Amino acid sequence: ADPHQPATRKGDRWATFNAFMDVIAPRLTLAERAVWLLMFRHARGGTCETSVRMLAAGAAIGRATAERALRQLSEYGLVRAVWKSRDKSKASKYAVHPQPDRCIGNLPSSHEPSSP
Repeated sequence: ADPHQPATRKGDRWATFNAFMDVIAPRLTLAERAVWLLMFRHARGGTCETSVRMLAAGAAIGRATAERALRQLSEYGLVRAVWKSRDKSKASKYAVHPQPDRCIGNLPSSHEPSSP
């Protein structure tokens, strides 16, 4: 079974959110947390369509930071590109992992606090 398939039972979004906040978020940078939360918030049926520009604006971070965060989230297995627009300002489609705690082995043990 594909681990990126959307959860089907009612309430699974809360289980996904809680697993992310309790297990995953402490191991991510603030930018990675913000980008994942935005993608999760806008995901319908397990996928969301967004662009780096939209993520940067929504997270109040620079585009390069949003791009780095998105790349890291993908490397960790927390999101997966379903299709990518060649134009970085246009939306791409991403699958958001419905059980983020299953990606724990792909993450660093912790991150140093970000400086302002």
